[in-house]
Amino acid sequence: MSYTGYIINGKRFHAKSVEKSTQNSGIAVDATTLCRSSAKDKSQVMDVIAYYGVLQEIILLDYYVYQLPFFKCDWANVRPPRGFHDLEMYDENYDDTLVSNENISNAVEDVDESDELTYARQDCEGVFI
Repeated sequence: MSYTGYIINGKRFHAKSVEKSTQNSGIAVDATTLCRSSAKDKSQVMDVIAYYGVLQEIILLDYYVYQLPFFKCDWANVRPPRGFHDLEMYDENYDDTLVSNENISNAVEDVDESDELTYARQDCEGVFI
């Protein structure tokens, strides 16, 4: 059996196809798995990895004695981009990227405090209450 919505332990889940304005079809799963730091690394370490996805379909397997819900998801690719990134190159040019605010002029006119009206900018429409 297939469903677009299901409640498990008081938590409501909806598939993306329901398209309600307030629904959240996002799924996050923390899974314990064997990890390596690189392909050349021979030693494996148990670690917790987070997987993120969007719930597409809820499938309920009925075994007469108990029922098992399965979530069919489109999983997001959260792997970092492959390749070599020289981060030291950005550190050398760090000083050149700073913006000096000496030449920035004040674009907002000064407020006339003697005016009896509320302090509203003249170039914006003010709402008086």
